[in-house]
Formats: sequence, C-alpha cells, structure tokens
Amino acid sequence: FQPPPRTAPPIPPVAPAPPPNMGGSAHLNYAAGALCSVGGAVGFLKKRSMMSLAGGCGLGGLYLVSAATISGGKDKEGHALALATSTALVATMGQRFIATRKFMPAGMMLGVGLLAGAYNGKKTADWWD
Repeated sequence: FQPPPRTAPPIPPVAPAPPPNMGGSAHLNYAAGALCSVGGAVGFLKKRSMMSLAGGCGLGGLYLVSAATISGGKDKEGHALALATSTALVATMGQRFIATRKFMPAGMMLGVGLLAGAYNGKKTADWWD
C-alpha cells in the first residue's frame, strides 16, 4: 500500500495592487495653505492685526484640509473645498488690492488665489460626475 503523493494546494492568482495615490494634485494646495498661514502670522506680528491672523490661518487651514483630503483619495471633495477657499481669498484680497494698489501682501495673495482657483476649478470640473 502506497499513500497518495502529496501536492501543494494550487496558489490562486494575485491581482496586482493598485498604484498608491500620491496626491500629486495636492501640492499647490499645501503651498497655498502654507503661504496663507505664514502671511497671516506675519501680518499679526507686524501690525498686531487679528484679522490677518484669523483670515490667514483660517484660509490656510482650509487649503491644508483640502490638500489632505485630496491626498486621502477624495479628489472631488478636496478640489471643491480648495475652489471655495480660493473664491474667498480672491474676494477679500481683490478688494484690498483695489483699495491699496500694493503688491504686498494683497497683490501677491490675490495672485495665489487666482492661480489656485483656476487650477482647483479645472480639477473640480474634471472630477465632477
């Protein structure tokens, strides 16, 4: 009497892992968030402006949340939040730039808001169902 030969169970095929979400489209929002936050802090330190601190850190925080949301794989939601944040930044800094005609800080932050708004507007439209 001979026992049946031992064979290993078949190994099921393994599907390749999906590529990781690198969050490359979040870089602009991380940068805009840092610029807004630092700008708000500098405005507070130079002029003791609580509005600069609250506005800069508030909008900067929203940009950072949008970037983290995009990096987490929720591109549509993250870009939509960044688009809304850019709209608020353009509205406030646009008014300030028209009133003062100064590049720093109003003109620069207006440019950041316009750039971020255009980019996030396009990405929101791309991800919209």
